[in-house]
Amino acid sequence: MPILGNNQIKSSHVLEQQHINLLVAQIRTAPMDPILFWNQVMLHACGNDYDPSIASVPDQDGPGATARAFGIIHGAMHDSMIV
Repeated sequence: MPILGNNQIKSSHVLEQQHINLLVAQIRTAPMDPILFWNQVMLHACGNDYDPSIASVPDQDGPGATARAFGIIHGAMHDSMIV
């Protein structure tokens, strides 16, 4: 369903902020390996991408594009841990 009204747009931003707040709360309450943290962020972002209440059209079109995005993120995580 396309997002048409301002109220719907605001509600989707509220949902995104709620997911961000949840991730921040999880980080603050328990120590976590940075790789596991970014894996969790990536999985939440993927779930949000296909949730019609958050995104009217997915940013990644299908499993191939999602796998490519995951690969880019994992490459960045690898580079950040090696350097």
